[in-house]
Amino acid sequence: MKATLTLLFICFFHLPQASSQVQESGISNLFNIYSNYISDTRGQKCPMYPSCSHYSMQAFSQFGALKGALLTSDRLIRCGHEQSIYDLNWEKDEPKFEDFPNWGFSEDPLPKRYPSKFSQNVSFYNANNDTTFFLSLINSKDYESAIIEYKRMVHFGAKDQQSLILELNYLIALNAIGNYEKVIFHFENKLNKELKKEPEVILELADAWFRLNNFEKALSTLKTIDSTSYYYPHKNLFTGVAHAYMNNYEAAVTNFNQIDQDFIYADYAKSNIELIHGIAALKNKKPYVAGLLGLVPGGGYFYAGQNTTGITSLVLTGLLGYASYTSFKTKNHGVGILAGVFTLTFYSGSITGGINAIKRQNLNKEKKLKSKLLYITQ
Repeated sequence: MKATLTLLFICFFHLPQASSQVQESGISNLFNIYSNYISDTRGQKCPMYPSCSHYSMQAFSQFGALKGALLTSDRLIRCGHEQSIYDLNWEKDEPKFEDFPNWGFSEDPLPKRYPSKFSQNVSFYNANNDTTFFLSLINSKDYESAIIEYKRMVHFGAKDQQSLILELNYLIALNAIGNYEKVIFHFENKLNKELKKEPEVILELADAWFRLNNFEKALSTLKTIDSTSYYYPHKNLFTGVAHAYMNNYEAAVTNFNQIDQDFIYADYAKSNIELIHGIAALKNKKPYVAGLLGLVPGGGYFYAGQNTTGITSLVLTGLLGYASYTSFKTKNHGVGILAGVFTLTFYSGSITGGINAIKRQNLNKEKKLKSKLLYITQ
């Protein structure tokens, strides 16, 4: 940690005086030195992802010296504590707790349910070609193999012309493995005009935009589904979920209420309305209260229920402050100034960290409920 802090304040004091290009290069070089020559000799690994050094580099690059220093000090205080509040990630076969400087919605907001496509669609194809094998892969949810099979059919000409069932299942496979950009590219550049009008295809395109967190684009895509379509209830269900993710709860409930009770997934709409009411009834803590309590080191963290982090902040800030005081008392002004800067940065970082802890807590409560919202694309 000491090595990280040393690099942090080298960046803080010296690099802001340089041009932005030199500053970015300098920060990168300093952290490369730390990662390559210091980090591996410490005998322990950071439990967070990205590691504290990489987190700090991202914070400085994205937010500049001042906010980067505050974010880094907050991360160092929080590192390894209250692990239950973080999402688990895997890095090089090791579990890590995910925490980025620009935390927010996860990249993949909802679990996806994929219906079987094989049994009801196999009759559309001639047994002499291999499309039945492609559909069987979709049916068994072996999406990676299905994509390879699709490309094989295209390459060898087994697919003479575009078919709705074939192209739709290809888009489903791409969405299933997270290739959302490829779904959009394939729709815009590979599909013919007739297939682009098909509601099933439009739903998959909207799903790709949605999972890229572009909820506005998902909504505009869904609007192209005609009210006479069999898939109009699917559109209303999906539209309601997209509105909920944009915090347009009134619009979301309106869309859910438009779904007829005879719709096979009408219970999804009912469940979603209950979840919307639950989100609206959440009693969130106030970030400004965390800021006020943070005037006492660690107070904001205690308010957020992060007691271990709060204790760490209190002890660390106190020790640094005491080191600064004793250094000045013994006329060791250089160390006193350095320790004072550390004290001020960690003190300020704990205040902003407490505020962010409450914001993160409030957001996580909303995300937990939103992750239960249900929709279907087929």
